[in-house]
Amino acid sequence: MTNIEKILEDINRDPRVIVAAHRTWDPDLEKKTLKTNEKICENLHMIANDPSLAFYRLQEHVGKSLPPMIEKRKQVYHIQSDLQGATFDADYAVGSVRGMLGASSSFSNIQELLRNAIFFHQQDRYVRTRRRQQQQQQPRPRSLSQERPSQASGRTGIYNRLSQLSLELDLPDFASDFRHRASQALAQASNITHPQSQHDSH
Repeated sequence: MTNIEKILEDINRDPRVIVAAHRTWDPDLEKKTLKTNEKICENLHMIANDPSLAFYRLQEHVGKSLPPMIEKRKQVYHIQSDLQGATFDADYAVGSVRGMLGASSSFSNIQELLRNAIFFHQQDRYVRTRRRQQQQQQPRPRSLSQERPSQASGRTGIYNRLSQLSLELDLPDFASDFRHRASQALAQASNITHPQSQHDSH
């Protein structure tokens, strides 16, 4: 093997051997050659491998970041709806407060009516208590409702006494006496009718 073949083989293995073997080359040319060689190797590596790797990394990134992004989007929509409801409630409350400020005259009238009602209630209570005190000081006449129980009690006492007397008395037999008198009355009536019939026959 000649020296030229050895040099070419060393160059194929490592381009830097050229610098070690041939110090007579231009150093600027050496730097440019090395940079060009590195860029060519890098471009070849990117052309050969980076497209598939880039797509894989994009797929992995999308697979990892898309679900949290969807959840955040849902949360943002929910917060937006809550904010819209809160703003609507705030606007409604502000309108109510403004309406209450416009109804201050009505509230003042209600307050005045409440004061009058409290005053009249106190006056009514005072009149009732005074009337009650006057009635307690005056003697009360006996009412019919108070007399009725005494009369009823007297009547019940009389009825009890009469019932006791009727039970204790020995009453005669009125039925036989009535029969005897009835027979006498019939006999007298027959005697009156028979002489008239005998007189008519003569």
